[in-house]
Amino acid sequence: MKLPDELTVVQAAKVTGLQRYTLRDAIHRGDLAARQQKVPGGFKYLIPLEALREFARRRGVQSSLLGLEGAQPALVGESAVTAAATTTATAPAVAVVSASLMVKPEGALTGEGANPDTDRASQKAGSSRLTPLEAMALEADWKEFKESTQELIQLLRTLPREGQRADGRVEDRLEQMLQQIVEVQSDVFGLKKGFHQHLSKVEGRVVNLQQSVNGELRTSMERIRQGMNAGLDEFRSGLDAWQHNVDTVFDDMRSTLQEVAASQSDAEMRQAFVHKLSVDNQSTMGEVKKLMVDVSETVGQMISAQQSGAQTLERRLDDVKSSVDGVRRSVDRSTEMIIKWRQKMQMEQSKRGVKGWWNRLWGRSHTPVLSK
Repeated sequence: MKLPDELTVVQAAKVTGLQRYTLRDAIHRGDLAARQQKVPGGFKYLIPLEALREFARRRGVQSSLLGLEGAQPALVGESAVTAAATTTATAPAVAVVSASLMVKPEGALTGEGANPDTDRASQKAGSSRLTPLEAMALEADWKEFKESTQELIQLLRTLPREGQRADGRVEDRLEQMLQQIVEVQSDVFGLKKGFHQHLSKVEGRVVNLQQSVNGELRTSMERIRQGMNAGLDEFRSGLDAWQHNVDTVFDDMRSTLQEVAASQSDAEMRQAFVHKLSVDNQSTMGEVKKLMVDVSETVGQMISAQQSGAQTLERRLDDVKSSVDGVRRSVDRSTEMIIKWRQKMQMEQSKRGVKGWWNRLWGRSHTPVLSK
């Protein structure tokens, strides 16, 4: 069976026969190299195959899948102390099982009542009567029997002490706490995702409102500018017409004076000139008054257009301000909801004693990083 280059904690526990919390504790202490991989709701550890093989060799684990077979090497340091304590705690059970496995006659397994060593020796002595294929099959069966016996002994050594089993299934409690923590992480992730979606919707509304206001303001300003340009054009055309009328009046006055001077005497010419001048002045004043009325109307229209544009701009700015206030209130409500939810979860966790369990289990003042 070919193992992958990286194994999860569950796979490593099955391959080595160690408990999962033992592997996680070794990872947290730095004795076992591993990397983190993100998964929905948290992360998991991936252990390189070579690092796991080296760790198992240091712990004295014998596994055919990892290529660790033969006599158990001498342990040093903390591993030796741990192995000695484990061996002392499980010595009676291991001795009984070892004796039952190594001394028990093969008849209990095969029904023939033959000792494995005696049977193997007799088969070797009479190997001349066996074919090569039968001899190889017999060697393979004997090797598999030895490996199974060693793995069973190692499994019994790694089992928790009787006091731990009676105290309350440490592994089950640890799995329950990990499941609760993963559920809390999933809830936090869902709430965070919903909050980001809400903020995205609010941001989209603000952007749409800003674009609408900018477009309407641009349209209003363009309309006001066109109105002012039209009013100025009308005022300029009125001034041009008034100047043309004045020029025409003066030309008429000049021609009339020339005619009067040619046909009448000085007194009559003076009287006619005064009369003509008064009449022309009255007509000129009438034209000027009419022109001023047109100018005042045009200016009034321009002022009213500017006032209406300013009022429209004020209304749009008020709408923008009210929308921004609504967005701020919504964000404040969401923030307050998140704060209350976090306080509630902290109270529930403190009631369940998750932190106390972690401190008593790991023997540390700080909770380690969790994994699936």
